[in-house]
Amino acid sequence: MDNLWGANNIWMRTIYPPCDTDFYTKNIDVNGGIVPPLLQDKGDASANTSADKSATSVSSAGKAKSKRENSVVSFAQFRPEKDHKLQLQVWAKILEDDKVPKDAKLTMIGTVRGADDEKIVDELKSKARDLGIQDRVRFELNQPRPNIVEIFSKAKVAMHTMKDEHFGIAVVEMMASGIITVAHDSAGPKKDIIGVSKAKIGYLAKDADQYAFMVKYGLLNSEKEDMMKLKETARAYVSQKFGTDAFERKFRSRITSMF
Repeated sequence: MDNLWGANNIWMRTIYPPCDTDFYTKNIDVNGGIVPPLLQDKGDASANTSADKSATSVSSAGKAKSKRENSVVSFAQFRPEKDHKLQLQVWAKILEDDKVPKDAKLTMIGTVRGADDEKIVDELKSKARDLGIQDRVRFELNQPRPNIVEIFSKAKVAMHTMKDEHFGIAVVEMMASGIITVAHDSAGPKKDIIGVSKAKIGYLAKDADQYAFMVKYGLLNSEKEDMMKLKETARAYVSQKFGTDAFERKFRSRITSMF
């Protein structure tokens, strides 16, 4: 865009796609678990539609006991570029450490569009068997949103492995759900989401070793004070920058300035 329109073009501004961050912050407590409807209503009443307040309206400030399980998740369509095989390699490395809880599991959530995607899932299941981790991996295919929210509410860490992801709405949604998120050190996650934040809101990795180190660190330390701060900061950050209110405000501002 800089090359086409000129880097200093007064009309060129970045407006990120709207992400329904409020849905996740209102339905999932930062400590895990689904927020009861009554508390959601109270959160709505106190938020006054402010993105930063809605992001923390159901936060327990790290004081309540965590309801999250020893669960790592990924959330992406089952397509070659999403690099799910890397996730299995990472998970196998993590499970080599005796410090990792015996009940820890990786849950791969995604849609399957047809025969080609089904083949990818079959290959991943075969890869898990080859690595000897088939009992520590779950596949959740074409799940409705309520089921995804339930899984998110129990997860401690997420990994997103696509290189050069254009943006990363799934990354934003997992962060809004209070999940410590590790994404690829490139494109959207690096230049738009995690990498540009002045505060620590997540992690970026380039290879299996880096992913394994960061995912394992998050899994083993998710309830420590610094990790609680990271999760709460991440929720507020993605709501303020990528929420639907932010999109509407910026879109209106840009359109108005053109007339």
